[in-house]
Amino acid sequence: RVTLDEYRTMGWSLSSDGRLVVFRLDNGKPIREQTLFDGRKITAASFLIDEPAVAVGFDDGSARFGVIRFKESYFERRDVPETLRELPTGESAEWNEGIVRRTPQGQFRVVQVSAEFGEPLKLADGTIERLDHIPPDMGETALSTSDYQVACYAAGGQLKAGTLAAQVNDFTGETTFEVNLRDLPLTDGPRQAPSSTPLRVMLTAGGDNVFAVWDDGHLIRYDIRNLSSAYVVEHVELLGGENDVRKLTACQLILGRETLAVGDSLGEVSAWFRVRHSLDVAGDSFALTRVHTLPPGPAAVTSFAASQRSRMLATGYGDGSLRVFHVTTEKPLLETSLDGDKPIELVGIAPKDDGLFAVEDGQLWQAEFDPGYPEATFASLFTPVWYEGYERPEHVWQSSFATSAPEMKLGLWPLIFGTLKATFYTMLFGAPLALLAAIYTSEFVHSRTRAKIKPVVEIMASLPSVVLGFMAALIFAPIVEDIVPAVLSSFATVPLCFLLGANLWQTLPRNVLLRLQPYRLWFLCIPLLIGL
Repeated sequence: RVTLDEYRTMGWSLSSDGRLVVFRLDNGKPIREQTLFDGRKITAASFLIDEPAVAVGFDDGSARFGVIRFKESYFERRDVPETLRELPTGESAEWNEGIVRRTPQGQFRVVQVSAEFGEPLKLADGTIERLDHIPPDMGETALSTSDYQVACYAAGGQLKAGTLAAQVNDFTGETTFEVNLRDLPLTDGPRQAPSSTPLRVMLTAGGDNVFAVWDDGHLIRYDIRNLSSAYVVEHVELLGGENDVRKLTACQLILGRETLAVGDSLGEVSAWFRVRHSLDVAGDSFALTRVHTLPPGPAAVTSFAASQRSRMLATGYGDGSLRVFHVTTEKPLLETSLDGDKPIELVGIAPKDDGLFAVEDGQLWQAEFDPGYPEATFASLFTPVWYEGYERPEHVWQSSFATSAPEMKLGLWPLIFGTLKATFYTMLFGAPLALLAAIYTSEFVHSRTRAKIKPVVEIMASLPSVVLGFMAALIFAPIVEDIVPAVLSSFATVPLCFLLGANLWQTLPRNVLLRLQPYRLWFLCIPLLIGL
């Protein structure tokens, strides 16, 4: 595993012997080396896309959970060594087992790497060969008091899933974990899983499903919402089935942990996610469906890397070439080749989507990268797009979210038709009111009153419609939402009551009308209030 910091100044790598190496990115020079786990060999590991959480498994069936994270600190000029005080802005130097860089504001930013792991937890009887986990919400410490979701495959055909429940001692503050894992069946009636070790074992978002994937393309999906009665939902052939000569060479859940990207020995890449079906065969109303097919590559897919911010996917191939796609729009963003023609062992996207890196033949390659706005294409703006959680391609607009996990949806048709619909209903009510009000003001209102109304109307016309809409949304809408039936009925009751009051006014004796003439507007307010 290789990871870069968001400023692309340094990175860390973790090898199978537990050796953590922190290095500079500009020259590759090691800054610090540390041996984790007492030098024990790591047999399985789980890393997250957008969090620093790490889980590692060992040959005795135990696993350790923790974080390897980049830590930022900021210092004033007086707080750094004299040799660094004149460091030019934008340049880097080593300090305190980290990288220091002077910011445009004159501060000194230091980025360091810290690794924190809990005590080993026994998950299985044999060697942990595949491992995935979803950590609790990360706090200031490596381990919080929430539960871990865990899935693993151990030697001897043990496929397990469950939780690690945290228990805190009220007196000592020590946190211990209760392991609650259940065996998942590898047989489902006449269907049986391949006898070999799965290529990957993965947990979906929320820890409700487990995917076990083999290199022949066979996938078993488990429903583990109720651990005591976990069951096989479906068997899926990600490739062509038994007669297909292809092999599954790479698979990974991308950002959001809902879409599964798979690559095969012929360079083909596809994306799958659960789609709701009206025919509930398996019991959860969903079926894993092939939704996106990306352009094929020149050689076998050897590695995947998902973006931490979007639905971009970097793909490494066996001939040393590298491609970047946007999965939702199926748009190719970049195609390049490394200096050699050897298989790419590892590929990655920088945290800010502004760089790429890859490992080929033990050498690290990195380059700047500007993807632009891959979510916005003519097809995604004006044609239906199949998004996660939808049964079919649809026109959807949703440009902002609380987190980066959901897909950005930029379908313009809802905005276009929404604008036309709002304009139609606005004109339906506004045009008659405006015309009748203008006729009434011009023909019936006294000249002194007309002189006051005219500047008021001009002031209202000078206000931008955006401001009026803003006021309507933030001031009037909260008031109206509780009395919508009354507001809608007032369009009929107020004019009727006003006309009724005018007719009643004309039935009064003439001598009474003459005495009340100066107060006629006040009397006209009475039927208006009755109408409201």
